[in-house]
Amino acid sequence: MMLLAPITRYKLLLEIVAVVALVAGLAYGAHKFFDSLREEGALKERAVWVERDRKADEEAAKREATLQAQMNKSNQEKLNALSRLASANAALAASLLHRPDRPSTEGNQPAGTGEAASGCTGAQLYRSDSAFLVGESGVADQLRIELKACYSAYDNARETLKGLK
Repeated sequence: MMLLAPITRYKLLLEIVAVVALVAGLAYGAHKFFDSLREEGALKERAVWVERDRKADEEAAKREATLQAQMNKSNQEKLNALSRLASANAALAASLLHRPDRPSTEGNQPAGTGEAASGCTGAQLYRSDSAFLVGESGVADQLRIELKACYSAYDNARETLKGLK
């Protein structure tokens, strides 16, 4: 077997190191190249998602503005109806001031209504009884107005959000 001269050995060693360095450099370059492609693809995909999110946000903002406008209109209508109701109840309560008070009862005798009523008009009610009934009917009307506003808001929201899943 032939022994290599020391210079040839170093030359061979340098050539091997050069080849390894070249291969390592190529591998590193390929790695960076493919990473940049992967990053570019991720950026494109991210841009698509950002655009989708932007469009969804714009659509949501439009729907929210529509719902808010409808809610503001509904609230104003409710406030107007409640104001009319309060005025009507105040006028009705004021008209009851001319009615007689309930007579005081002596002992355990119930107070009578005076004459027998021929119908259910409430014309023979005493002032305190009629004031109580006017107040209760006002509360019932207020609840009816509030319920109507609630149904209206629900229907508006359902119509505006129709098609979303």
